[in-house]
Amino acid sequence: MYARPIDSGLRFGIFGSLGSHVGAPNELGGSEMGKISKVALVVVLLMTMAAAPAAAGPPDRFEANFGFDFPDFENGFVVFLNTTHDAICTDEQIAAELALIEWFPIWGEAFFQYLDENMGDPTGFPGEFPPAEPPRPDGVESFVVQQKETGKGAIVESNRGSNVPVEIWRQVEEPPGVGPCTDTLGIDGPFATGTATAIALDNDLFGSDTRGNAFGNHLVATLRTVDGDPFQYHSRFHVNKRCHGGEFEPPACLLEWTKTA
Repeated sequence: MYARPIDSGLRFGIFGSLGSHVGAPNELGGSEMGKISKVALVVVLLMTMAAAPAAAGPPDRFEANFGFDFPDFENGFVVFLNTTHDAICTDEQIAAELALIEWFPIWGEAFFQYLDENMGDPTGFPGEFPPAEPPRPDGVESFVVQQKETGKGAIVESNRGSNVPVEIWRQVEEPPGVGPCTDTLGIDGPFATGTATAIALDNDLFGSDTRGNAFGNHLVATLRTVDGDPFQYHSRFHVNKRCHGGEFEPPACLLEWTKTA
């Protein structure tokens, strides 16, 4: 997922490993870019879906069209799940990412210091907030979402998608790491396309603190490269938010990996 500081706080997608972004190589202050993702671990739950809390009783099931994009710096990819590069990378999106790159050298250090001093809450930051991005378009296929409230008030949520379209693009040689479009700027087309099965789970969606909140996702994609060769892409992310690490460090129990074949 790409972690983005915006005027209402930090926004995150639920798919994609987090640690692969931390300390991503770039010429724009890699430690600060990586720090956005480190703050993400502290500030919010990974899986904040745009859905109302489920009522107590039988599980609430519905369909939702989510699209996701996330970088894989280890393998040099940007993954577009249930959406496409062309749908995401409009002129407006590219301009917003370029503006964020320009914002970092001026306000980045002060912004993160303010977060440090205010428990990760950006409200009241006296400087210029990072530029906002245009809304992401709806996804191509529907995810099946199920929410169930426990007796203590925690909302358990699962999101499942089958035969979801996926594109994998090569990253540029030195990806800035702020968004999918500048990370692929100038690349002619996808490295591979295909479909995927995607599952994301959260056992305390809105952070009731009545239990140890574990959340994560699993992606299995079957693709073909532009040359027609078969290509497999697997990723896994899982963490319990009560399993702490050092300051701005991933939790000790963080599990994440990607695999290609």
